[in-house]
Amino acid sequence: MKNVKHIARSIYRFLILWFVDTISLMGTAVILPGITIQSSGSYPAISVAASAALLLGIINFLIRPLILLLAVPFGMIFVFLIGFFANAIALLLTSNLMSPAFQVDGWLTAFIGGLIFSAINTIITGLMTVDDQGSFYQGLVERLAKRKMFPNAETDERGLVMMEIDGLSYHHIQKAIEDGWMPNLSEM
Repeated sequence: MKNVKHIARSIYRFLILWFVDTISLMGTAVILPGITIQSSGSYPAISVAASAALLLGIINFLIRPLILLLAVPFGMIFVFLIGFFANAIALLLTSNLMSPAFQVDGWLTAFIGGLIFSAINTIITGLMTVDDQGSFYQGLVERLAKRKMFPNAETDERGLVMMEIDGLSYHHIQKAIEDGWMPNLSEM
């Protein structure tokens, strides 16, 4: 039963991300004049955008890791730069496979389109907390806390709070508490 729920959750997440990619791709086409999505035969533009988003996802899944792996020997700066161009390459490959229904005019349009697509996608997934693993665990903890009362919840005994903030030293935490930037920790 647990595996069925996991599979159902994975399929649901895939469909949501595919929908977000479709909306992001359509938004990119609206913002950037060099990217066009048009109906093809009896298929409306939304179907073409959904197909392009799926194909773009498959290309990113298959080719992006290979491109980045080939860039690793050249150093991290090169990997960072290639990462920017990976979206452009994926957009151009998708355009070549789906032409004339989905078209990208050239390298500059593909590069700018990749940036715009990523920005729109990041904003939408951030608002929906779709890609946020913490949102799943936060919901799980909240559901468990509602079901089960903690045994010492009513006592005034000291408890243990564990906090991890990468790169923040004890001195900086103390200063933030003293300056009033962390009122919850100050109360604890």
